[in-house]
Amino acid sequence: QDCMDSFSTIDAVMKTVDFLTKALQDCQKAEETEEELSVFTSESVPEFSNEANVMPATVNGEQPIEINLTTPTAPEYSQYYNSRYKCWIISSGGSYRFNGYGSTTSDPIYINAGFSNVVIYLNNVKIVTDSNSDSALHIESNNACIYLEHDNYLETSNETNEKHTLEIDPRSRLTTINNSSNNNNDSLTVRSIKSHGIYSYSPLIINGGSVTASSTSGIGIGGEKSNITVNGGSVIASSTSGIGIGGEKSNITVIGGSVIASSTHGTGIG
Repeated sequence: QDCMDSFSTIDAVMKTVDFLTKALQDCQKAEETEEELSVFTSESVPEFSNEANVMPATVNGEQPIEINLTTPTAPEYSQYYNSRYKCWIISSGGSYRFNGYGSTTSDPIYINAGFSNVVIYLNNVKIVTDSNSDSALHIESNNACIYLEHDNYLETSNETNEKHTLEIDPRSRLTTINNSSNNNNDSLTVRSIKSHGIYSYSPLIINGGSVTASSTSGIGIGGEKSNITVNGGSVIASSTSGIGIGGEKSNITVIGGSVIASSTHGTGIG
Protein backbone atom coordinates (compact mmCIF):
# COMPACT_ATOMS: atom_id res chain seq x y z
CA GLN A 1 0.00 0.00 0.00
CA ASP A 2 1.30 3.41 -0.90
CA CYS A 3 2.17 5.27 2.31
CA MET A 4 0.89 8.54 0.87
CA ASP A 5 -2.63 7.12 0.72
CA SER A 6 -2.70 6.93 4.51
CA PHE A 7 -2.23 10.67 5.14
CA SER A 8 -5.21 12.97 5.59
CA THR A 9 -6.44 15.33 2.96
CA ILE A 10 -5.71 19.06 3.30
CA ASP A 11 -9.13 19.71 4.89
CA ALA A 12 -8.62 17.03 7.53
CA VAL A 13 -5.12 18.24 8.30
CA MET A 14 -6.22 21.86 8.69
CA LYS A 15 -8.95 20.78 11.11
CA THR A 16 -6.43 18.73 13.05
CA VAL A 17 -4.01 21.65 13.30
CA ASP A 18 -6.79 23.94 14.49
CA PHE A 19 -7.85 21.40 17.08
CA LEU A 20 -4.24 20.90 18.16
CA THR A 21 -3.68 24.61 18.73
CA LYS A 22 -6.80 25.06 20.84
CA ALA A 23 -6.31 21.85 22.81
CA LEU A 24 -2.72 22.58 23.73
CA GLN A 25 -3.78 25.93 25.19
CA ASP A 26 -6.28 24.18 27.44
CA CYS A 27 -4.11 21.21 28.31
CA GLN A 28 -0.78 22.69 29.36
CA LYS A 29 1.39 25.75 29.85
CA ALA A 30 3.69 25.87 26.86
CA GLU A 31 6.45 28.33 26.04
CA GLU A 32 5.76 30.50 23.02
CA THR A 33 7.64 29.63 19.88
CA GLU A 34 8.16 31.64 16.71
CA GLU A 35 7.94 28.62 14.47
CA GLU A 36 4.61 28.00 12.78
CA LEU A 37 3.12 24.58 12.13
CA SER A 38 3.52 23.53 8.51
CA VAL A 39 0.37 22.20 6.92
CA PHE A 40 0.82 19.69 4.14
CA THR A 41 -1.20 17.59 1.77
CA SER A 42 -0.58 13.95 0.96
CA GLU A 43 1.54 15.15 -1.97
CA SER A 44 3.79 17.30 0.23
CA VAL A 45 5.16 15.52 3.30
CA PRO A 46 7.51 17.66 5.44
CA GLU A 47 11.13 16.52 5.56
CA PHE A 48 12.07 18.76 8.47
CA SER A 49 11.83 18.53 12.24
CA ASN A 50 9.53 20.99 13.98
CA GLU A 51 9.93 20.12 17.66
CA ALA A 52 7.21 21.42 19.96
CA ASN A 53 8.70 23.51 22.75
CA VAL A 54 6.55 22.11 25.53
CA MET A 55 7.51 22.50 29.18
CA PRO A 56 6.18 20.44 32.11
CA ALA A 57 2.88 21.74 33.48
CA THR A 58 0.84 21.57 36.63
CA VAL A 59 -2.89 21.78 37.26
CA ASN A 60 -3.89 25.06 38.88
CA GLY A 61 -0.24 25.74 39.64
CA GLU A 62 0.01 22.85 42.11
CA GLN A 63 3.17 20.78 42.41
CA PRO A 64 2.72 17.13 41.41
CA ILE A 65 1.92 14.49 44.01
CA GLU A 66 4.95 12.20 44.24
CA ILE A 67 4.15 8.48 44.06
CA ASN A 68 6.79 5.78 44.62
CA LEU A 69 5.77 2.71 42.63
CA THR A 70 8.20 0.52 44.58
CA THR A 71 6.33 0.97 47.89
CA PRO A 72 2.64 0.68 46.97
CA THR A 73 1.46 -0.37 50.44
CA ALA A 74 2.95 2.66 52.18
CA PRO A 75 0.26 4.42 54.27
CA GLU A 76 0.55 7.68 52.33
CA TYR A 77 -0.60 5.89 49.14
CA SER A 78 -3.72 4.29 50.61
CA GLN A 79 -6.01 6.55 48.57
CA TYR A 80 -4.21 5.73 45.32
CA TYR A 81 -3.31 2.04 45.60
CA ASN A 82 -5.86 -0.77 45.62
CA SER A 83 -4.17 -3.61 47.49
CA ARG A 84 -6.97 -6.06 46.68
CA TYR A 85 -6.62 -5.72 42.92
CA LYS A 86 -2.95 -4.66 43.04
CA CYS A 87 -3.29 -1.55 40.88
CA TRP A 88 -2.96 2.22 41.13
CA ILE A 89 -6.17 4.22 40.70
CA ILE A 90 -6.20 8.00 40.27
CA SER A 91 -9.81 9.13 40.56
CA SER A 92 -9.44 12.91 40.69
CA GLY A 93 -7.77 15.59 38.62
CA GLY A 94 -4.38 17.06 39.45
CA SER A 95 -0.67 16.49 38.85
CA TYR A 96 0.96 13.15 39.66
CA ARG A 97 4.55 11.98 39.30
CA PHE A 98 5.02 8.22 39.18
CA ASN A 99 8.58 7.38 40.22
CA GLY A 100 9.67 3.88 39.24
CA TYR A 101 13.41 4.14 39.85
CA GLY A 102 13.92 1.66 37.00
CA SER A 103 12.41 -1.22 39.00
CA THR A 104 9.92 -3.54 37.34
CA THR A 105 6.41 -3.73 38.75
CA SER A 106 3.35 -5.64 37.55
CA ASP A 107 0.87 -3.18 39.07
CA PRO A 108 -0.99 -1.21 36.36
CA ILE A 109 -1.98 2.46 36.58
CA TYR A 110 -5.59 3.54 35.99
CA ILE A 111 -6.31 7.24 35.48
CA ASN A 112 -10.07 7.52 36.04
CA ALA A 113 -10.42 11.28 36.48
CA GLY A 114 -13.68 11.64 34.57
CA PHE A 115 -14.14 15.21 33.32
CA SER A 116 -11.12 16.54 35.24
CA ASN A 117 -7.69 17.40 33.79
CA VAL A 118 -4.62 15.45 34.81
CA VAL A 119 -0.89 15.90 34.35
CA ILE A 120 1.08 12.67 34.55
CA TYR A 121 4.84 12.39 34.90
CA LEU A 122 6.36 9.00 34.09
CA ASN A 123 9.78 8.98 35.72
CA ASN A 124 11.82 5.82 35.13
CA VAL A 125 8.63 3.74 35.18
CA LYS A 126 8.72 0.07 34.17
CA ILE A 127 5.40 -1.79 34.24
CA VAL A 128 5.09 -5.34 32.89
CA THR A 129 1.62 -6.73 33.55
CA ASP A 130 1.24 -10.50 33.66
CA SER A 131 -2.54 -10.30 34.02
CA ASN A 132 -4.86 -11.49 31.28
CA SER A 133 -7.19 -8.50 31.65
CA ASP A 134 -5.19 -5.35 32.49
CA SER A 135 -3.61 -2.54 30.51
CA ALA A 136 -0.30 -1.28 31.87
CA LEU A 137 -1.63 2.29 31.70
CA HIS A 138 -5.27 3.22 31.12
CA ILE A 139 -6.36 6.84 30.78
CA GLU A 140 -9.83 8.30 31.15
CA SER A 141 -9.94 12.06 31.77
CA ASN A 142 -10.86 15.34 30.13
CA ASN A 143 -7.35 16.44 29.12
CA ALA A 144 -4.37 14.27 30.03
CA CYS A 145 -0.81 15.52 29.59
CA ILE A 146 1.83 12.82 29.89
CA TYR A 147 5.39 14.02 30.49
CA LEU A 148 8.26 11.60 29.96
CA GLU A 149 11.18 11.74 32.37
CA HIS A 150 14.15 9.50 31.58
CA ASP A 151 13.37 6.01 30.18
CA ASN A 152 9.96 4.40 30.64
CA TYR A 153 8.69 0.97 29.65
CA LEU A 154 5.16 -0.49 29.48
CA GLU A 155 4.32 -4.05 28.47
CA THR A 156 1.44 -6.53 28.55
CA SER A 157 3.23 -9.88 28.58
CA ASN A 158 0.35 -12.32 28.90
CA GLU A 159 -0.41 -13.97 25.55
CA THR A 160 -4.12 -14.13 26.37
CA ASN A 161 -4.42 -10.45 27.39
CA GLU A 162 -6.44 -8.57 24.79
CA LYS A 163 -6.15 -5.23 26.61
CA HIS A 164 -4.01 -2.59 24.91
CA THR A 165 -0.82 -1.79 26.77
CA LEU A 166 -1.40 1.99 26.83
CA GLU A 167 -5.12 2.47 26.32
CA ILE A 168 -6.87 5.83 26.05
CA ASP A 169 -10.57 5.71 26.78
CA PRO A 170 -13.17 7.08 24.31
CA ARG A 171 -14.48 9.37 27.07
CA SER A 172 -11.18 11.24 27.13
CA ARG A 173 -11.10 14.56 25.29
CA LEU A 174 -7.40 14.80 24.47
CA THR A 175 -4.18 13.06 25.51
CA THR A 176 -0.72 14.40 24.75
CA ILE A 177 2.69 12.78 25.17
CA ASN A 178 5.43 15.32 25.85
CA ASN A 179 9.15 15.46 26.45
CA SER A 180 10.15 16.93 29.82
CA SER A 181 13.60 18.13 28.74
CA ASN A 182 14.71 20.20 25.75
CA ASN A 183 16.97 17.54 24.25
CA ASN A 184 14.34 14.86 23.47
CA ASN A 185 16.28 12.24 25.45
CA ASP A 186 13.27 11.12 27.48
CA SER A 187 11.60 8.00 26.15
CA LEU A 188 8.59 5.73 26.28
CA THR A 189 8.69 2.15 25.01
CA VAL A 190 5.41 0.25 24.77
CA ARG A 191 5.09 -3.43 23.87
CA SER A 192 2.11 -5.73 23.44
CA ILE A 193 2.07 -9.45 22.73
CA LYS A 194 -1.59 -10.14 22.01
CA SER A 195 -3.20 -6.74 21.40
CA HIS A 196 -2.08 -3.18 20.49
CA GLY A 197 0.77 -1.13 21.92
CA ILE A 198 -0.61 2.43 22.12
CA TYR A 199 -4.29 2.55 21.23
CA SER A 200 -6.56 5.56 21.54
CA TYR A 201 -10.31 5.95 21.13
CA SER A 202 -9.95 9.74 21.30
CA PRO A 203 -7.47 12.34 19.97
CA LEU A 204 -3.81 11.66 20.74
CA ILE A 205 -0.94 14.08 20.09
CA ILE A 206 2.75 13.18 20.41
CA ASN A 207 4.66 16.41 20.98
CA GLY A 208 8.12 15.14 21.81
CA GLY A 209 10.36 12.51 23.28
CA SER A 210 11.34 9.17 21.83
CA VAL A 211 8.22 7.01 21.55
CA THR A 212 8.56 3.39 20.45
CA ALA A 213 5.55 1.09 20.29
CA SER A 214 5.37 -2.46 19.00
CA SER A 215 2.98 -5.38 18.84
CA THR A 216 3.36 -8.99 17.86
CA SER A 217 -0.06 -9.49 16.30
CA GLY A 218 -1.77 -6.11 16.70
CA ILE A 219 -1.04 -2.44 15.97
CA GLY A 220 2.02 -0.60 17.25
CA ILE A 221 0.30 2.81 17.50
CA GLY A 222 -3.32 3.10 16.48
CA GLY A 223 -6.84 4.10 17.29
CA GLU A 224 -10.51 3.71 16.53
CA LYS A 225 -12.37 6.76 15.22
CA SER A 226 -9.50 8.87 16.47
CA ASN A 227 -7.07 11.56 15.31
CA ILE A 228 -3.43 10.70 15.97
CA THR A 229 -1.03 13.59 15.43
CA VAL A 230 2.76 13.56 15.58
CA ASN A 231 3.82 17.11 16.30
CA GLY A 232 7.41 16.43 17.33
CA GLY A 233 9.83 13.91 18.70
CA SER A 234 10.93 10.57 17.31
CA VAL A 235 8.24 7.92 16.79
CA ILE A 236 8.83 4.28 15.85
CA ALA A 237 5.79 2.04 15.41
CA SER A 238 6.10 -1.59 14.39
CA SER A 239 4.27 -4.89 14.30
CA THR A 240 5.21 -8.44 13.42
CA SER A 241 2.00 -9.51 11.71
CA GLY A 242 -0.26 -6.47 12.14
CA ILE A 243 -0.03 -2.74 11.36
CA GLY A 244 2.81 -0.44 12.39
CA ILE A 245 0.71 2.72 12.74
CA GLY A 246 -2.94 3.18 11.81
CA GLY A 247 -6.39 2.18 12.90
CA GLU A 248 -10.06 1.91 12.13
CA LYS A 249 -11.54 5.14 10.76
CA SER A 250 -8.63 7.12 12.21
CA ASN A 251 -6.58 9.98 10.80
CA ILE A 252 -2.79 9.90 11.09
CA THR A 253 -1.22 13.36 10.71
CA VAL A 254 2.49 14.20 10.78
CA ILE A 255 3.27 17.87 11.42
CA GLY A 256 6.80 17.62 12.81
CA GLY A 257 9.35 15.20 14.17
CA SER A 258 10.08 11.86 12.53
CA VAL A 259 7.98 8.73 12.08
CA ILE A 260 9.14 5.23 11.14
CA ALA A 261 6.37 2.66 10.67
CA SER A 262 6.96 -0.95 9.69
CA SER A 263 5.51 -4.45 9.82
CA THR A 264 7.32 -7.72 9.15
CA HIS A 265 4.36 -9.58 7.69
CA GLY A 266 1.68 -6.88 7.69
CA THR A 267 1.34 -3.21 6.75
CA GLY A 268 3.56 -0.36 7.92
CA ILE A 269 0.84 2.31 7.66
CA GLY A 270 -2.74 1.20 7.45
